[in-house]
Amino acid sequence: MAAKAFDEHKVRSNMSFEIAGEQLRFHERLSQEEWETGSKVWSTALVLALLLEKNKGKFGLTRGEGKRCCDVGAGCGLLGVSLCLLAPDVLGSVVLTDLPGQLPLLRKNVDQNGMEHSGVQQRATVQPLTWGSLEDAAALEPPFDLIVGSDVIFREDFVEPLLVSLAALSDHRSTIVLCVEERNEAAHALFVSTAPSFGFKVKQLPKKMYADPETHEFSRVMQLSKKRPAAAAEKVGE
Repeated sequence: MAAKAFDEHKVRSNMSFEIAGEQLRFHERLSQEEWETGSKVWSTALVLALLLEKNKGKFGLTRGEGKRCCDVGAGCGLLGVSLCLLAPDVLGSVVLTDLPGQLPLLRKNVDQNGMEHSGVQQRATVQPLTWGSLEDAAALEPPFDLIVGSDVIFREDFVEPLLVSLAALSDHRSTIVLCVEERNEAAHALFVSTAPSFGFKVKQLPKKMYADPETHEFSRVMQLSKKRPAAAAEKVGE
Protein backbone atom coordinates (compact mmCIF):
# COMPACT_ATOMS: atom_id res chain seq x y z
CA MET A 1 0.00 0.00 0.00
CA ALA A 2 1.67 3.20 -1.16
CA ALA A 3 1.27 6.38 0.87
CA LYS A 4 0.38 9.63 -0.81
CA ALA A 5 2.88 12.47 -1.04
CA PHE A 6 2.96 14.75 1.99
CA ASP A 7 0.98 17.95 1.53
CA GLU A 8 1.30 20.67 4.18
CA HIS A 9 -2.02 22.15 3.05
CA LYS A 10 -3.89 18.97 3.98
CA VAL A 11 -2.76 18.85 7.60
CA ARG A 12 -4.76 19.74 10.69
CA SER A 13 -3.36 20.12 14.20
CA ASN A 14 -6.21 19.79 16.67
CA MET A 15 -5.31 16.51 18.38
CA SER A 16 -4.08 16.74 21.98
CA PHE A 17 -3.57 13.92 24.50
CA GLU A 18 -2.32 13.71 28.08
CA ILE A 19 0.28 10.99 28.69
CA ALA A 20 2.32 10.68 31.89
CA GLY A 21 0.96 14.04 33.01
CA GLU A 22 2.22 15.78 29.86
CA GLN A 23 0.31 17.21 26.90
CA LEU A 24 1.20 15.79 23.50
CA ARG A 25 -0.02 17.31 20.23
CA PHE A 26 -0.33 15.67 16.84
CA HIS A 27 -1.07 16.67 13.28
CA GLU A 28 -3.32 14.55 11.12
CA ARG A 29 -3.54 14.50 7.33
CA LEU A 30 -6.97 15.16 5.88
CA SER A 31 -7.92 12.31 3.59
CA GLN A 32 -10.92 10.62 2.10
CA GLU A 33 -9.00 7.37 1.71
CA GLU A 34 -10.22 4.76 4.19
CA TRP A 35 -7.01 2.74 4.00
CA GLU A 36 -4.60 5.63 4.38
CA THR A 37 -4.01 4.40 7.89
CA GLY A 38 -0.94 6.46 8.76
CA SER A 39 -2.75 9.75 8.24
CA LYS A 40 -4.80 9.86 11.46
CA VAL A 41 -4.48 9.08 15.16
CA TRP A 42 -6.32 5.81 15.81
CA SER A 43 -7.88 5.10 19.19
CA THR A 44 -5.86 1.91 19.63
CA ALA A 45 -2.65 3.96 19.91
CA LEU A 46 -4.09 5.78 22.92
CA VAL A 47 -5.50 2.55 24.42
CA LEU A 48 -2.09 0.89 24.29
CA ALA A 49 -0.18 3.96 25.52
CA LEU A 50 -2.44 4.18 28.57
CA LEU A 51 -2.25 0.42 29.18
CA LEU A 52 1.55 0.56 29.15
CA GLU A 53 1.47 3.56 31.50
CA LYS A 54 -0.74 1.64 33.96
CA ASN A 55 1.29 -1.60 33.77
CA LYS A 56 4.86 -0.40 33.29
CA GLY A 57 6.31 -3.05 35.57
CA LYS A 58 4.77 -5.90 33.60
CA PHE A 59 6.54 -4.79 30.42
CA GLY A 60 10.00 -4.11 31.83
CA LEU A 61 9.55 -0.34 31.91
CA THR A 62 10.52 0.13 35.56
CA ARG A 63 13.91 -1.58 35.65
CA GLY A 64 17.12 -1.51 33.66
CA GLU A 65 18.46 1.23 31.45
CA GLY A 66 19.32 1.85 27.84
CA LYS A 67 16.55 -0.41 26.55
CA ARG A 68 15.44 -0.05 22.94
CA CYS A 69 11.88 0.17 21.66
CA CYS A 70 10.46 -0.02 18.13
CA ASP A 71 7.00 1.15 17.07
CA VAL A 72 5.98 -0.71 13.90
CA GLY A 73 3.52 1.22 11.74
CA ALA A 74 3.80 4.31 13.94
CA GLY A 75 1.42 6.42 11.85
CA CYS A 76 1.12 9.87 13.43
CA GLY A 77 3.41 8.80 16.28
CA LEU A 78 1.21 8.92 19.39
CA LEU A 79 2.28 5.52 20.75
CA GLY A 80 6.02 5.87 20.14
CA VAL A 81 6.17 9.46 21.37
CA SER A 82 4.25 8.46 24.51
CA LEU A 83 6.81 5.78 25.31
CA CYS A 84 9.56 8.40 25.36
CA LEU A 85 7.78 9.94 28.36
CA LEU A 86 6.56 6.78 30.11
CA ALA A 87 9.96 5.33 30.97
CA PRO A 88 12.67 7.99 30.55
CA ASP A 89 15.09 6.25 32.92
CA VAL A 90 14.67 2.86 31.25
CA LEU A 91 14.26 3.44 27.52
CA GLY A 92 17.36 4.77 25.86
CA SER A 93 15.81 5.01 22.41
CA VAL A 94 12.45 4.70 20.67
CA VAL A 95 12.45 4.10 16.91
CA LEU A 96 9.19 5.06 15.18
CA THR A 97 8.77 3.34 11.82
CA ASP A 98 6.38 3.45 8.89
CA LEU A 99 6.29 3.42 5.10
CA PRO A 100 8.58 5.99 3.47
CA GLY A 101 5.63 8.08 2.27
CA GLN A 102 4.30 8.41 5.82
CA LEU A 103 7.55 9.65 7.33
CA PRO A 104 7.20 13.43 6.68
CA LEU A 105 4.02 13.62 8.79
CA LEU A 106 5.52 11.33 11.42
CA ARG A 107 8.69 13.43 11.61
CA LYS A 108 6.60 16.59 11.87
CA ASN A 109 4.85 15.19 14.95
CA VAL A 110 8.04 13.87 16.53
CA ASP A 111 9.82 17.20 15.98
CA GLN A 112 6.89 19.20 17.37
CA ASN A 113 6.70 17.15 20.57
CA GLY A 114 10.49 17.04 20.77
CA MET A 115 10.59 20.84 20.97
CA GLU A 116 8.15 20.75 23.88
CA HIS A 117 9.50 17.67 25.71
CA SER A 118 13.21 16.96 26.04
CA GLY A 119 12.51 13.26 26.61
CA VAL A 120 11.09 12.96 23.12
CA GLN A 121 13.93 14.95 21.56
CA GLN A 122 16.56 12.78 23.27
CA ARG A 123 15.04 9.37 22.51
CA ALA A 124 12.83 9.41 19.41
CA THR A 125 14.08 8.69 15.90
CA VAL A 126 12.09 8.07 12.71
CA GLN A 127 13.07 5.32 10.27
CA PRO A 128 11.46 3.61 7.25
CA LEU A 129 10.12 0.09 7.61
CA THR A 130 8.19 -1.72 4.94
CA TRP A 131 6.71 -4.87 6.47
CA GLY A 132 8.29 -7.97 5.05
CA SER A 133 11.56 -6.22 4.14
CA LEU A 134 14.44 -7.95 5.89
CA GLU A 135 16.75 -5.21 4.64
CA ASP A 136 14.68 -2.50 6.35
CA ALA A 137 14.55 -4.54 9.56
CA ALA A 138 18.31 -5.16 9.58
CA ALA A 139 18.97 -1.42 9.15
CA LEU A 140 17.22 -0.83 12.50
CA GLU A 141 19.86 -2.99 14.25
CA PRO A 142 17.62 -5.52 16.02
CA PRO A 143 16.78 -7.08 18.36
CA PHE A 144 14.65 -4.65 20.36
CA ASP A 145 13.69 -5.05 24.01
CA LEU A 146 10.15 -3.80 23.39
CA ILE A 147 8.18 -3.74 20.14
CA VAL A 148 4.77 -2.08 19.97
CA GLY A 149 2.14 -1.52 17.32
CA SER A 150 -1.42 -0.20 17.10
CA ASP A 151 -4.04 -1.00 14.49
CA VAL A 152 -1.55 -3.08 12.53
CA ILE A 153 -3.87 -6.02 11.75
CA PHE A 154 -6.53 -4.91 9.30
CA ARG A 155 -5.88 -6.73 6.01
CA GLU A 156 -5.20 -10.41 5.41
CA ASP A 157 -2.48 -9.77 2.83
CA PHE A 158 -0.52 -7.70 5.37
CA VAL A 159 -0.43 -10.42 8.06
CA GLU A 160 2.55 -12.41 6.82
CA PRO A 161 4.71 -9.36 5.99
CA LEU A 162 4.00 -7.98 9.47
CA LEU A 163 5.02 -11.27 11.08
CA VAL A 164 8.19 -11.40 8.98
CA SER A 165 9.16 -7.98 10.34
CA LEU A 166 8.23 -8.79 13.94
CA ALA A 167 10.34 -11.96 13.75
CA ALA A 168 13.29 -10.06 12.27
CA LEU A 169 13.13 -7.31 14.90
CA SER A 170 12.92 -9.58 17.96
CA ASP A 171 14.54 -12.43 19.83
CA HIS A 172 13.48 -14.53 22.83
CA ARG A 173 14.15 -11.62 25.20
CA SER A 174 11.88 -9.22 23.32
CA THR A 175 8.40 -8.24 24.44
CA ILE A 176 5.91 -7.48 21.66
CA VAL A 177 2.61 -5.75 22.45
CA LEU A 178 -0.02 -4.99 19.80
CA CYS A 179 -3.39 -3.26 20.15
CA VAL A 180 -5.95 -3.81 17.41
CA GLU A 181 -9.61 -3.41 16.65
CA GLU A 182 -11.20 -6.48 15.13
CA ARG A 183 -12.57 -4.60 12.14
CA ASN A 184 -11.42 -7.55 9.97
CA GLU A 185 -12.08 -10.82 11.79
CA ALA A 186 -10.45 -12.89 9.06
CA ALA A 187 -7.19 -10.93 9.29
CA HIS A 188 -7.15 -11.20 13.08
CA ALA A 189 -7.79 -14.96 12.99
CA LEU A 190 -5.09 -15.41 10.34
CA PHE A 191 -2.57 -13.49 12.47
CA VAL A 192 -3.26 -15.60 15.56
CA SER A 193 -3.12 -18.88 13.62
CA THR A 194 0.01 -17.95 11.64
CA ALA A 195 2.10 -16.40 14.43
CA PRO A 196 3.24 -19.78 15.90
CA SER A 197 4.86 -20.70 12.56
CA PHE A 198 7.12 -17.66 13.07
CA GLY A 199 8.06 -18.87 16.57
CA PHE A 200 5.61 -16.68 18.48
CA LYS A 201 3.37 -17.50 21.40
CA VAL A 202 0.32 -15.22 21.44
CA LYS A 203 -1.85 -14.32 24.41
CA GLN A 204 -4.65 -11.79 24.74
CA LEU A 205 -4.31 -9.47 27.72
CA PRO A 206 -7.29 -9.16 30.10
CA LYS A 207 -9.44 -6.05 30.18
CA LYS A 208 -8.46 -5.42 33.82
CA MET A 209 -5.07 -4.29 32.53
CA TYR A 210 -6.66 -1.48 30.50
CA ALA A 211 -6.60 2.05 31.87
CA ASP A 212 -10.40 2.12 31.45
CA PRO A 213 -11.77 -1.44 31.05
CA GLU A 214 -15.29 -0.16 30.36
CA THR A 215 -14.36 1.74 27.20
CA HIS A 216 -12.97 0.66 23.87
CA GLU A 217 -14.87 -2.63 23.99
CA PHE A 218 -13.70 -3.53 20.49
CA SER A 219 -9.99 -3.12 21.25
CA ARG A 220 -7.84 -6.18 21.77
CA VAL A 221 -4.32 -6.13 23.20
CA MET A 222 -2.06 -9.07 22.42
CA GLN A 223 1.36 -9.94 23.76
CA LEU A 224 3.75 -11.99 21.66
CA SER A 225 6.89 -13.75 22.83
CA LYS A 226 9.42 -16.14 21.33
CA LYS A 227 10.63 -19.35 22.87
CA ARG A 228 14.16 -19.35 24.23
CA PRO A 229 16.52 -21.12 21.76
CA ALA A 230 17.33 -24.65 22.83
CA ALA A 231 21.06 -23.96 23.21
CA ALA A 232 20.40 -20.92 25.42
CA ALA A 233 17.90 -22.86 27.52
CA GLU A 234 20.41 -25.64 28.10
CA LYS A 235 23.07 -23.13 29.14
CA VAL A 236 20.72 -21.57 31.69
CA GLY A 237 19.98 -25.01 33.11
CA GLU A 238 23.65 -25.91 33.64
